[in-house]
Amino acid sequence: MSLSLILIPSFLIYAAIVYWLSTLVKFKEIWRGEDAVSSHSNTPLARITKYLLDIFLLFLLVLAILWPIFFAVMAISQQGNPSWGIDIGIFSGLKIDVGALTNVEFTGLRNPEITGKTVLQVDTSNFPAWCLFATQSQISVMVAIYVIVLLRSLLMSLRGGNSFSIENAVRIKKIGLVLILWNLIYPMIQYYGWGAVVNTISFSSEGIRLYPAFEVNGVAVFSGLMLLVLSGVLREAADMKKEQQLTV
Repeated sequence: MSLSLILIPSFLIYAAIVYWLSTLVKFKEIWRGEDAVSSHSNTPLARITKYLLDIFLLFLLVLAILWPIFFAVMAISQQGNPSWGIDIGIFSGLKIDVGALTNVEFTGLRNPEITGKTVLQVDTSNFPAWCLFATQSQISVMVAIYVIVLLRSLLMSLRGGNSFSIENAVRIKKIGLVLILWNLIYPMIQYYGWGAVVNTISFSSEGIRLYPAFEVNGVAVFSGLMLLVLSGVLREAADMKKEQQLTV
């Protein structure tokens, strides 16, 4: 079967899905935001920040739309090609026992074992690893889009002079929850997802070994907790402001 007979209908269906999703989430309303802009809050810094968020949002949206297409083309076109391979980043633990490597001398080390956890760039033809890399990248982009949309809405609300509002408190709470949840879920992807890929990699020497590992971003989790506290404070301030307005 011709490759074009598969890709062209798939692209049309995908374009229809993208358009449907844009109407479902009301992207036009999200992009316009709040029309009113307060002269006191519309500072040069606020305008520059909004422009930067606009650029990041557009870039991530284009990336989120094109990435599945690139993945599909690569998967279909390279299927059955024995020389197929791609460079991807995998999270892994690394242990190097210099003493177990032949013809290798070392200085400056008291212990010949070197260990650590990091993202390793590997050129692999492992298709499940490529699928995991593509899926993780797509999810990361979608999470980033959601956070930037919230930040952009928050900034536009502040520019409109609505500093103390329930809506802003909800936005900050959502950002905090996303930071906490993503940085608790992502280590499980590192350990179980990339761990399964790491277990397929072996070396002839016992001096080099890769093993499943994970790393929790404590700073991000703590920042998320602080945003939840800030959200609670802002909600109380918004309630007090509303009570004062009703009293007057």
